[in-house]
Amino acid sequence: MHHMTRKERKAAITAYHEAGHAVAHVMLGEDFDYVTIVPNDDSAGHIEMTRPADIVEAWQNGDRLDNARVTQYTEHEVIGILAGSEAQRLFFPRCQWRAGHGIVAAVDLTLPHGLGVKPKPNMTIMTDGGDAQNAWRLVLDLHDGDADVAREHYVYLGFRTRALVRAHRDKIDRVAQALLKHKTLSAD
Repeated sequence: MHHMTRKERKAAITAYHEAGHAVAHVMLGEDFDYVTIVPNDDSAGHIEMTRPADIVEAWQNGDRLDNARVTQYTEHEVIGILAGSEAQRLFFPRCQWRAGHGIVAAVDLTLPHGLGVKPKPNMTIMTDGGDAQNAWRLVLDLHDGDADVAREHYVYLGFRTRALVRAHRDKIDRVAQALLKHKTLSAD
């Protein structure tokens, strides 16, 4: 068995993280331009997306919750965002990401929620920076700042993310391996 060097492990972690984003978007029917593990000033890898013009217009006009397409697109975007860290945890369960790496602690999805069970009062949605904070901001904005409703929606989307990533584990593995080989893949 090949023991990975620190550099190889970092590349593999990044590849599985980015593959999680990409596969989630494909499975949810949302377009993106490309996914890469080529580092830039902001990250070790990223997925490039452009929001559809009608979604951008609806967000700018404040037409969020009353517009089913905006709600669905936002949910898909949040799931796509959260799928990176979920895939990373699935393939590298011992990997501890620090805020500087862009991934932070999110809601503990192993706790019981729903059916009238409220999140623990001391539960933190996220700390500083990264995918979890971006996802939280989208959900919070979708609900016009109502943190209680947004928290419940965020937890629900976290469960959906976990289910999607686990259901498509084989696809994430294949995309991650292709990313390690080619570094950048188009959505096609």
